[in-house]
Amino acid sequence: YLNYLYATAVMDSLVSNRGVLTTQAKEKKIVVIKDHLLRSIRISNDYPKAFDFISSVMVFLTKEYKAALPYIDRGLALHKKPDLYYYKGICLRNLGMPDSAEHYLKLSIEADASIYDAYTLLAQDYNAAGQFQKSIELFNAALQKGQENEFTYMGLAKTYFEMKDTLSVEFYCQKAMEM
Repeated sequence: YLNYLYATAVMDSLVSNRGVLTTQAKEKKIVVIKDHLLRSIRISNDYPKAFDFISSVMVFLTKEYKAALPYIDRGLALHKKPDLYYYKGICLRNLGMPDSAEHYLKLSIEADASIYDAYTLLAQDYNAAGQFQKSIELFNAALQKGQENEFTYMGLAKTYFEMKDTLSVEFYCQKAMEM
């Protein structure tokens, strides 16, 4: 637990000083964070917060997608946290496994409809593949789950923009601005 707390303190320092630190200093802090999280996990393999934290560090800071998967899976075995499904979706997406990524991104949304970045990744993939209807259905499902906000409407606007439907783009941009 103390290793976990120390890693948290170093992360707080990294975040609060990010505009001041050199790249080398940032990298050193990230190494310290990972080291202490790994120590925490070696000492106690059943502390879910350590798995959540190391997973997020490996996904977002070090971009170690393949190496993050065992930590994500262990975290999911300890608790079904929506963020972990999201992290796994990101990893699988970056490892070139789009169908599996889609599955986990959808699981994250089902578990927590407010994980907006999962919608964004799915919509980007759907739109890139020309599957605009899937993207529209995704955002309409978000609206049905009570996620009526500027993010959802802008997601619809972007999809319609990709479809070159300017009337719908204007409509959803206006809805987003009203929010």
